[in-house]
Amino acid sequence: MLVIRKEQLFAFQADADRRFHGWVMDHVRAGLPKVADPLSPEQLSRMVRFAVAKAEGYGLKDESNILTFVTLMFAVAPNFDRYLWFAMQLADPRLPPDLRFETLLLDAAPEDWDEAAELNDNDWGVDTAKTVGA
Repeated sequence: MLVIRKEQLFAFQADADRRFHGWVMDHVRAGLPKVADPLSPEQLSRMVRFAVAKAEGYGLKDESNILTFVTLMFAVAPNFDRYLWFAMQLADPRLPPDLRFETLLLDAAPEDWDEAAELNDNDWGVDTAKTVGA
């Protein structure tokens, strides 16, 4: 019987996290070059880590939902989730977190995204990246 120790599980998880982080960074670089190109690799890495942690803070588990959340932070605003209607959707206790986010994506009107973008505080939680989009 194969026995996997906790240390081995942590190592596997750390490797999976690194690969996911790299995949998200590649996606941001490829999909949003106007935003990503002016950033140093270190800035982009810190911003992606902040964004992934924020998505996970809402309980998102599905990698595609986390990637979409991160992309919205770069494309719309790092605080798009503070737009009242989005905040209400993300906090709705009647639905599991990933379904809340998917419902938000399906139900949001173009005007909602515009209003969320107007709330942009450009706060990425990392001092070296506050100039993004300025």
